[in-house]
Amino acid sequence: MRDAPEKRMTLASPNPADWRLLRERHGLTQEDLARLVYRTKQAVRKWEQGRGAGDPACWHLALLLLGELGRKRNPIPVRVAGAINDDADADMRAGSSSAAHAEAKHRAVARGA
Repeated sequence: MRDAPEKRMTLASPNPADWRLLRERHGLTQEDLARLVYRTKQAVRKWEQGRGAGDPACWHLALLLLGELGRKRNPIPVRVAGAINDDADADMRAGSSSAAHAEAKHRAVARGA
């Protein structure tokens, strides 16, 4: 009897509202978010308006860099093959202020870091 093949995690694309919610939650402009995920401002605008596919790799990069993966309070849905990730985020467990965290991330993006 053959072993069943391993199931691989499939990254799903976010919907337009997800992009805008993520950006606004962290006080970023479309240009800031574009720099963060190595895309153009026009690409981010299209994703938010539902006129572009919204690259899953860019979505997950943004979530990682902004500390959203595993966020327990008011999570932005992380769509992975129909599942939603809601593990506790290390920053949230440590009790850091999400507003301060977002401001620090915004300053880093604005500096081009």
